[in-house]
Amino acid sequence: MVDDDLNAIVDGAAAFVASTLARQSAVRGRYIGYVPGADTMVHNANLWGAFVLALGCWSGGPLAWRDLADAAIDRSVLSQREDGGWYYGEALHHRFTDGFHTGYVLEALDLCRSLLGRTDLNTPINRGLEYYLEKFLLSDGTTPYYSNGRGPLDANNFAQMVITLDRLRPTSGWADIADTVLCSAIRNLWLPSKRAFAYQRKGRVMSHIIYPRWTQVWMMHTLGLRLLASRGFGHDQR
Repeated sequence: MVDDDLNAIVDGAAAFVASTLARQSAVRGRYIGYVPGADTMVHNANLWGAFVLALGCWSGGPLAWRDLADAAIDRSVLSQREDGGWYYGEALHHRFTDGFHTGYVLEALDLCRSLLGRTDLNTPINRGLEYYLEKFLLSDGTTPYYSNGRGPLDANNFAQMVITLDRLRPTSGWADIADTVLCSAIRNLWLPSKRAFAYQRKGRVMSHIIYPRWTQVWMMHTLGLRLLASRGFGHDQR
């Protein structure tokens, strides 16, 4: 019964993506739109939509879902820059690159690679990961907001770095790197009096806003991943 219920949820989500969010461009083909009724092309949303379709295919969905997922993935791969990174989106005002969205792209690509058996994604993922670690990981574990090193320290940025490292495991020492990132997040953003993580910090100015969805849940998830890894559980065993 649980499996049937989960399959129904996945199928419903995939059907929504295919029927409501699918878009067509004369220049670069099909992709997954950011929100219903708009043609905005944002790479992380496009690839997470492809992931939902890939899940639907994995549970027995129609071939059309696989075709749309492949087309969406191909569009983002074609948009990868020579340096290995991606802009947030394709609109002129989306020509920036930040840490957590780059991590989202890499995580989604890796999940799609696994579900769809697309070994052709190895090269773009490896290029993207090299760029991500070079631009968004300092030696003390700090994760800059933008690729130029500017912007606030953001809890979600730290969390996504750990999640991406846990998912892709780029080196034998990835766990030590992840722990360094987590320690930096705690050092910079933990609020002992509130027993919660701050939203952002810029220099000495701290935003004490408590965001359950953007901040606390993702840091809780990150801490959980590290606790699981310390007990010998990998992402394929969860």
